[in-house]
Amino acid sequence: MLPTCDGPTRVLAEVILTLTLLLTVSTLAGAVGGFQRWPLIAALVGLSAVIHVVVRRPGPEPPESGPSLVTSTGAAEVGLLVVSVALLAGQWAPRVAAAVAHGITNQDSLKYHLTFAARFATTGWLTRIAQLGPEFPDAFHPANNEVLHALGMVAFGDDRLSPFLNLAWAAGVLLAGWCIGRPFGVAAVTAVAGAIVLAGPLITEVNAGSGSNDIAAIFCLLAAAAMLVQTIGTNSVTGALVVGGCAAGMGIGTKLTVVGPMAALTVGVIATGMSGNRLRRVGTWVVPMVMTGAFWYLRNWIRVGTPVPSIDLSVVGLPAPSFETVETFGFRVIDYADDRGVWTDWFFPGLQLAFGPLWALTLVLGALGTIAASLDRARERITRVLALTVAVGVTVYVVTPTTALGPPGKPILFASNLAYLTPSLLLSLALLPIAPAARQGRTRVVVTALMAVTLLSTTMARHSFRGTELSAWSGSYVPVAAVVALLAALVSLALLSLGPPDRRTLLAVALVTVIASAPVLSSTREGRYEHDERFRWAQSAKGARIAIAGFGPQYPLFGEDLQNSVQYVGEPGPNGEFHHVRSCTRWRAALRAGRYTHVQLRSEQHRVEETLLTWTNSDPAATRLEFGGKGTYLFAFDPSVPDGTGCTS
Repeated sequence: MLPTCDGPTRVLAEVILTLTLLLTVSTLAGAVGGFQRWPLIAALVGLSAVIHVVVRRPGPEPPESGPSLVTSTGAAEVGLLVVSVALLAGQWAPRVAAAVAHGITNQDSLKYHLTFAARFATTGWLTRIAQLGPEFPDAFHPANNEVLHALGMVAFGDDRLSPFLNLAWAAGVLLAGWCIGRPFGVAAVTAVAGAIVLAGPLITEVNAGSGSNDIAAIFCLLAAAAMLVQTIGTNSVTGALVVGGCAAGMGIGTKLTVVGPMAALTVGVIATGMSGNRLRRVGTWVVPMVMTGAFWYLRNWIRVGTPVPSIDLSVVGLPAPSFETVETFGFRVIDYADDRGVWTDWFFPGLQLAFGPLWALTLVLGALGTIAASLDRARERITRVLALTVAVGVTVYVVTPTTALGPPGKPILFASNLAYLTPSLLLSLALLPIAPAARQGRTRVVVTALMAVTLLSTTMARHSFRGTELSAWSGSYVPVAAVVALLAALVSLALLSLGPPDRRTLLAVALVTVIASAPVLSSTREGRYEHDERFRWAQSAKGARIAIAGFGPQYPLFGEDLQNSVQYVGEPGPNGEFHHVRSCTRWRAALRAGRYTHVQLRSEQHRVEETLLTWTNSDPAATRLEFGGKGTYLFAFDPSVPDGTGCTS
């Protein structure tokens, strides 16, 4: 497919195609309830045999990349990249180690990322809607990344691989960044751009050792852009467009917030003069994109009547479900464009929390990269397409509901939702070094120096805001961080000096790593969620059917080996709506209909939770259990006991 690609670009293409095949097989199997170990093994082995037969005829030999990749960029720039890899690995290692030893604790991971994965792995279905809580449309999010987590759960029966998945995505981001700059001779600097964003305090805290999908979305956008860049100066672009379309589709199927940038990228591909006529460009880019990105939207459309329930599509005749949380608190950044108080009290501190003390420099460098790329008329318009992609991504971000989520005048989740902006921001930073002026003489030195200053500022950031204190570095597992940082520096230096290893070497390294890691992974899982009394009891429960209400994090209740089933109890509404239960009779009926053996309630946000506690306390089927979790109430429940007390509501 890509006879002119070599070295890192070939590796990136193979990664994209491998993920495409895994996701395609998984979604097809999960559409018919076959997302289970043996059906997946049979499908993947069969697909491998077909691929072997199809491609066994030898094609053109790829060009030699040479013994060293250092020659494609300056030695000082390579040194900066090695340092950035070491810093990034040192930041992430303690958090990954903590997740392995004690369980993943990121709130969004426990509420829906890993909960989706656990449901996929235990039910075998990907098409069933799993309502995770009332008045919010998170049940309808695209879930490609969660499918990959679920594949690990299907393979091993637990989540032992999940803390490492984002680490793999981070490596992919650096690889894609390298490939963007390689045709221009600035590969190391464009890879450093990726490290700047990944090393930010908020991205590190939320994604390192977690089930979050922010970095997966970043990888998909950068990988699609990298494949487009490979078409510069060659007549063989069809394969690159196919692979790039696969990456774009994976992004759309991973996170809603990259749909805008991917749409802009698609328009740019179709509008440019690449790969013959316009119809052919549609086929080579759009068809793979639909194949890897349309599944979740088609599922939603079939199940609830609209592909994106969180967006009002009534103008095209589709239903517009109501979600109270979004309607009440889902403010957009643009809603506060002229509110000086919000900028001073929330936006500026949030930007510092996310990107470090030199956040303004990071944004300025991104803006300069976008402007420079938009003015580049010498590169077959590809860089201008990428500049358009960034511009659309930023525009979509500021008008997206929930980017300033919170009560009026208090966008308390602005900082955390800056993750929606990071794919476009990282691409804009990668565009700066490839600008014609930035690749020459002193300007190149200045750009590299600014990247270095921004990286160091970001990686060393520590910031406290309204009770939230974030640091790029964790205070635990310091020896682990030091060792991993040193190993990462040595490995990256070896790869840059010797070139990518062949497949046999990679396989040998993978086998040694798995064998060496197995005892550690097995022994460290004994302390999972011991620190959290809400979840500790469920680790040893076997076959429990748990009804919950009043709190979001629910994944740990599935248990260490995913032996339990968990469901938030609410009242379904039309077109995917999901509301609080407002009636004692309906609450008790729902507990019996679900055949639940346990009920866990927690008082955190909504007044209705105290009512649920009263209804459950007086239910003859419920037995209050002694439980140390403050504000949390656990009941054993016997669904065969009739509700003989009568409800007054």
